[in-house]
Amino acid sequence: MTNLLERNILSLYGLKFSRWFLLPMPIIVPFFQDLGLSIQEIMWLQSIYSITVVAVEIPSGYASDAIGRKQTLLIGSILTTLGFILYAIAGNFFSLLAAAMTIAIGSSFVSYAVFCLI
Repeated sequence: MTNLLERNILSLYGLKFSRWFLLPMPIIVPFFQDLGLSIQEIMWLQSIYSITVVAVEIPSGYASDAIGRKQTLLIGSILTTLGFILYAIAGNFFSLLAAAMTIAIGSSFVSYAVFCLI
């Protein structure tokens, strides 16, 4: 049992590290510009992403308490993955906005569950 708990804790640290490492950040602006977005539109996307994270933080905490942290981590991971898939197929501002908001909701779900477990 102890070995399983240690493995889970190491997995959570790995998840937390990969979330805060922010791998897409060096390429996200050139990616958006390549899709034809202006700097103003890119800043709107990032602003709406941040507002969505803040708005969903409390409901995701409630969901984590109500359905469990493991399920919340799973939901958040699925939403984040779906958001990056949406980024890959996006072609305009509104599809990028949907992707950003999906990632924001997923990130919020993962954030609360990981914060409470570590």
